[in-house]
Amino acid sequence: MEDAPREPCPWCREPAAVDARVCPHCRRSLLVDLFGGPIADSRDRYLAARDLARLRELGASVPQLLGQLSSGESLLASGISRGAAAQALAILGSHGSRGRVLAREEIDPQLRAPQYESLIGRRALSDRLILLVPAALAAGLLFWLLRSTGREHAPRSDLASSTKSSGVAGPTPVPTARLRDRVASALDSTASVVCPTSAGAGFFVAPDLLATNQHVLCHEADAPEIVLRDGRRLRSQNVWRDDWLDLALLRVPGAGARPFPLGDATRLAEGDSVLMIGNPVGMSFTVSRTMVSHTTREVFGLAYIQFDGNVNPGNSGGPLLDEQGRVVGIVSMMVRDARGLGLALPVNYLYEHSTAELSLPIPPPDFAAWRTLQQVVRREEEREIASARAAFRRPGLSAAALSPDGRIFALVIARGMPAGATPLAFTLLREGRTVCYPSALIESWDLLSRHRDEPGADPRYTRWLEKAGLGSDIYVGSAPLRLDSCPDPAALLNAELVMRDADPVFNRAVVHPMREVR
Repeated sequence: MEDAPREPCPWCREPAAVDARVCPHCRRSLLVDLFGGPIADSRDRYLAARDLARLRELGASVPQLLGQLSSGESLLASGISRGAAAQALAILGSHGSRGRVLAREEIDPQLRAPQYESLIGRRALSDRLILLVPAALAAGLLFWLLRSTGREHAPRSDLASSTKSSGVAGPTPVPTARLRDRVASALDSTASVVCPTSAGAGFFVAPDLLATNQHVLCHEADAPEIVLRDGRRLRSQNVWRDDWLDLALLRVPGAGARPFPLGDATRLAEGDSVLMIGNPVGMSFTVSRTMVSHTTREVFGLAYIQFDGNVNPGNSGGPLLDEQGRVVGIVSMMVRDARGLGLALPVNYLYEHSTAELSLPIPPPDFAAWRTLQQVVRREEEREIASARAAFRRPGLSAAALSPDGRIFALVIARGMPAGATPLAFTLLREGRTVCYPSALIESWDLLSRHRDEPGADPRYTRWLEKAGLGSDIYVGSAPLRLDSCPDPAALLNAELVMRDADPVFNRAVVHPMREVR
């Protein structure tokens, strides 16, 4: 168990816990008053008020804080701990406000606690600069073929925290507990999320509050059953869900679990070691050690942590943990036709969007770094939207599926509905060698948006196309292949189907069982 974070007392300079009320050395008060300057932008003002209201120690409501942040400098909280003040200052700074802290000491009421100076200033112009990272031309369609996070994601744990430069110095690193002890503690904070026809994973952020992926929730009206490591099976209640982020919170009455400490995904670096815990293919409470391979992988306008773990059905919703045992991500999806390519949604999205009051880590998340990261992701998404608008000049192959009755179907995407029946020519390859030349005739096409809610479909892809201005212009069609010159279709499983005269970026797909095609 790690010691509580400590910082020098502003009076005697001896170390004292950041949440202590009195210095154990000089016996002087460690409580501080928090002041915040006005926030001109109405959206930033609301977000700051919402985030501050989640800090229970402030004891303020969103309407009250909105009024205080509207004009002039205001006293936001009086007599709070230094830890709470640091979290509040980070929130204010991330939304463009100038905050300050005064130590509460009768003999010198205007003395400012020195350790918070670096959190007080406005964001510099340089903080707004964005590093442009080229986006792959085919990223949009590639991730449309990803398996849904619901049964193919894994959490990360064991991420080395490397604090990125943000003007806020973190505490001196504390040696981590032994990996075995850390895993034992983490398992008690993880659960299996069970539905009649599927299962995923989740983790506790409060004694009776479980976080998971939204797609892990049951398709039926009933809430999932939660299975704890001690064997208890408890009913859950839906508290909050976000379809776009693919996140959900479940209330689990009577769980009494030890919640995970939450971390900060912006402090990750490529090569950091992480752990994931999940329920792969029904093997509950499975722990995997893996590594961060990319810290900011953009998919559909969202940032993901890419890691090299082998994600399987049932890993979705599980935690990704850093080397201090803190949750830094929620395992959400895997890349199809690849091994060791998993994606986890940063836990920072929970801080930003969840309606629940979550305990922020100490030191608080680097809100400025998170804001910059999202700006980078938005720029990458803009490049992908431009690429998507330029694509589909010719029809493209989206997927190939082997049906239970032995037929192989091709799923084709086109921009604008083709006129009449469309003949298509293909080549089937096995290990790079030509097997045969099938053909197909697609007789009917339908708008992709009409299939948004079908089982196995990812509605986010359709919404993303609508965002790109293509929602009413993308059509899909499917047809069985004519395999007259081909061997037994069952022998063609995992062969590669190449569509001739297709869009050069979207012209091939691996033949999968139909039940696996998303």
